[in-house]
Amino acid sequence: MLYSIKQIPQEILNNVNNQEPDPCYVCNAPILQQVFNKNLALILLPCGHIHHDKCIKTLNNGSHCPFPYCTEVIENAYFANMQAMQSMQSMLQNIQTNITNIQIQPQEAFQQKELERCRRLNSHLVLGSEAIHVVPNKFDKYPQRFPSSLSQLRRLTGPDVDTFLEFYGLPTNGLVKDRRERLARYIGIDYLGV
Repeated sequence: MLYSIKQIPQEILNNVNNQEPDPCYVCNAPILQQVFNKNLALILLPCGHIHHDKCIKTLNNGSHCPFPYCTEVIENAYFANMQAMQSMQSMLQNIQTNITNIQIQPQEAFQQKELERCRRLNSHLVLGSEAIHVVPNKFDKYPQRFPSSLSQLRRLTGPDVDTFLEFYGLPTNGLVKDRRERLARYIGIDYLGV
């Protein structure tokens, strides 16, 4: 585990009673020689010995803990942690790459497909009693009280037609008959008939 002096709780530092723990056996300098150096990094090896982080980094992979008579292999401690961290970073980079490579279908494409599906179904309507498939607008909302059949669509009054045209963002100019046809074409009905 990697620590800095500022991460060690003050009560632990106070309990040392000005007694220096064993020195770092790599550089032979006292471990807490610079209590006021907030950037001093220490490493606690799994064997329980504390050393300067920079000193352990200078050792080769497979070296033993520098504490006298300690048999802990650094490979199993510091370097294993470093390899695990590198492996985790590599795995995270792979995940990020995979996420960016996933092609998520945009909402607009889904809306366009739904619009096309409804229009295709409505294009086959011929009889006045057949059900109209209601088309969503560009905000993926469906109009309220939309005519359920061709015969009801043919009977829409001017203000009702304008309400639906505005809902779909279509122009509301022209004769009622033309506006009705515009609405019918938008939802996929080619010919309303009279």
